[in-house]
Amino acid sequence: MGLDSFRAVALAAISSSIAAGAPALPERPSTDPTIVELKANGDVVPNGQKAISDPAEIKKTLVNERERQERAAKLNRVPASPSILIRAANDSPYHRLIELMDIAKSAGFVTVTLEPASRGK
Repeated sequence: MGLDSFRAVALAAISSSIAAGAPALPERPSTDPTIVELKANGDVVPNGQKAISDPAEIKKTLVNERERQERAAKLNRVPASPSILIRAANDSPYHRLIELMDIAKSAGFVTVTLEPASRGK
């Protein structure tokens, strides 16, 4: 069997599997940073979930998020560098912001970035 015959057979097999409705390749998991909002009352809202105020619960949630980022990086075959983006309200308590940054570092995040919750428009 020549190389051209092999290519023709392979192309026919691929075409028939596409025509038969073969499943698409799975989407790669996201390695985007975890986004956490710090509200004015001091509550923390990770990735749009319910608000959390207990530091132990916050750390548990952030550890789970860091592990998700590491699994996604492994599946995508890219270096793991867990990162978190903290969006703090302008009137959020400063001590709570420092506490959240410390929790993020202790949860294993390599990069902690801060930005205001709402930019002047």
